Amino acid sequence: MKRLNDQKIKKKRIEKSVKRSKDLLVKKFKKV
Repeated sequence: MKRLNDQKIKKKRIEKSVKRSKDLLVKKFKKV
């Protein structure tokens, strides 16, 4: 599971750099 987390963090970093607004949406969706 640690590997999955690492991959998710990497993806989140890239997405944050490419589309910060979308990252916010994803965070909101994950909260639900």
